[in-house]
Amino acid sequence: MKQRKLHYDILRIIASLCVIYNHTSERGYYLYAFPCSFILKDFYIAVAALIAVAVPIFFMISGALLLSRDEPLEVLYKKRVSRMVAVLLVFSCVQYAVLLRDHHAELSLSYFAKALFDDGMISPY
Repeated sequence: MKQRKLHYDILRIIASLCVIYNHTSERGYYLYAFPCSFILKDFYIAVAALIAVAVPIFFMISGALLLSRDEPLEVLYKKRVSRMVAVLLVFSCVQYAVLLRDHHAELSLSYFAKALFDDGMISPY
């Protein structure tokens, strides 16, 4: 059995806390994004920049853990890339349904495809 690498777990905890804080919206992240105090402005900008690294940290951990694997490209595409594409499509469909419900989108395959590839569905996707 492989030895667990503690530093990856610590990075995951830090990144998870950053993601949670990033999703606090008006009650946290945006509350401090526009500080009234000129003195604290630089501090809040630094905090926002540090919080933004959360998702790239998760990707870097995944990449680091995959470096030691010797997989052919066919297996890589079947096991990993296909899963990511499936998740993106499923949640894009959910978001599209919400946009349709709220009358912010039109019901057509071409609109869906354009929104999916032009960052019109939802920015993080």
